[in-house]
Amino acid sequence: MIWLRSVFKSDTRLLITGLIIVVLFAVFQPEAATSNDPGRSASVRNTRPGGAMALRLWLEEIGYDVREITSDQIDPNGLDVLLILEPNYPYSVEEAYRVYNWVVEGHTLIVAGSGSITDSLLGPYQMRFDDLVAEQDVLAATSPILNSPPVDQVFTGGSFATIESKRTDLAVHFISSENQPSLVSFAAGHGTVWVIGIVRPFTNIGLQDENGGKLILNLLADVPTGATIGFDEALLAAPAESGGLTQWLLTTRPGWSILAAMLLSFVFLVLRGRRFAEPVPIMQDQMRREPVEYIVAMANLNRRSGQRAAMLKHYRSELRRAFIRRYALDPDVSDTELVHIATTNTLSLDGAALLQLLQQLSAKSVSEQELVRLAMQVDEWIGDRR
Repeated sequence: MIWLRSVFKSDTRLLITGLIIVVLFAVFQPEAATSNDPGRSASVRNTRPGGAMALRLWLEEIGYDVREITSDQIDPNGLDVLLILEPNYPYSVEEAYRVYNWVVEGHTLIVAGSGSITDSLLGPYQMRFDDLVAEQDVLAATSPILNSPPVDQVFTGGSFATIESKRTDLAVHFISSENQPSLVSFAAGHGTVWVIGIVRPFTNIGLQDENGGKLILNLLADVPTGATIGFDEALLAAPAESGGLTQWLLTTRPGWSILAAMLLSFVFLVLRGRRFAEPVPIMQDQMRREPVEYIVAMANLNRRSGQRAAMLKHYRSELRRAFIRRYALDPDVSDTELVHIATTNTLSLDGAALLQLLQQLSAKSVSEQELVRLAMQVDEWIGDRR
């Protein structure tokens, strides 16, 4: 911090410079992935390599009506084909059976993904995704051959999921090197279900491969041109909309700049050693003495010093001051004249006793007991004058 202060001359300039750097960094930082990907990588709104916007545009170009499902509860009514691509959040049992009932009525469901989240939609079909494989880049086709148009292999991108099921009516189209199925199809009522453990063919980068496009055309071979294809984007949209201020701070460049500025300010204050509030006093500092303790202490000091003549002088001065102030007299007036004026103005006042007390207070030495007696008398006289 010392060399920084020598460069920037003051701590305030250092802090302002740091905040400017934070703002410039946030402004010129490349747009975050969340800008094109509101909730998951395989979204039709995502233009990155792992997104699926190219798939949507391509399907529209070849004549299909493409829609997005963005409601909180998935409702496939009005669709001919439903595409589920690597959901980020699990489906409820009610949603899974709603889709199942829609399929058995004669529609087509295509599910691509892996893991327990995607499994939440496959429960009604007695199947699930098995282990994730990451050593095989290409999967070879098996019988029956996909031939509309012919496709004999597909690129996985290095990872894919295999499928586990006890169904006996599965048509296995692709298998792994361990002879585990990774793409199957089967009939459900009057409809058809495709389950694939490979997401890459549906992505923007996957469609650049000729086999990726051929595979998708085979999945849609029985779907006539002009049919309605729906992408489930509901589990994508809900988290982005409900994130509120926290989501905005964590996923936007202005939010990042605010968080970085707060962190920088905190570090600045820590390095300067400034406290954020008044220090909390310890118990010993909070235990203050009572006023009487100071009086007793002063009395004990005077007693130990043995300066009783000085104490007598102090009490005599206090007694005279009380009468001078009471009758507005000259401070240099003599004791005799003071008593005379006091008795003249106050007939009930015992002038002889007052004069005697003043004379006793003028003594050069006195015992401790006598000092205490005289002090008590002075207090009584002063108390009567108030």
